[in-house]
Amino acid sequence: MAKLYVRIDDGLFERLEQRALGAGLSVSEMVRPLLEEAAAPGGTYVYTANDEILALLIELYALIVTGMANRHPETLHRGAAHGRDMLRQRGLLAVDEGADLSADHGVSSSKGESGR
Repeated sequence: MAKLYVRIDDGLFERLEQRALGAGLSVSEMVRPLLEEAAAPGGTYVYTANDEILALLIELYALIVTGMANRHPETLHRGAAHGRDMLRQRGLLAVDEGADLSADHGVSSSKGESGR
C-alpha cells in the first residue's frame, strides 16, 4: 500500500483527529474515503457503510422529532440539547466559545443517568 504525506497545520490535524476519534476511526481511515472521492472517475461520490448508517439515522431522527414536537415539546427540547452536547463532545459539531458541554438541559452527563 502506498503512503501519502501531506503537511497541514496543527489546528486542522487536531480537528481531524478529534472527529476521527468520535467516529471510532484513525485519521487515515477517516480521510481515505475523501481521497477516493477526489480520485473517482467522473467525479462520482464514493459512499461508505457509515454514510448508509448515517442516512438511516437521520431519517429515523426526523420521524421521531416530528412525532415528539406536538406531543412532548419539552422532552424534545431536552433531547435535542443532549444530542448537540454529544455531537460537540465527539467533535462533530462546532463548540461555541464559552459553551458548557455539561450545562443542565435536564440531562445529566454522568454515566447511568438518562436525564428523564
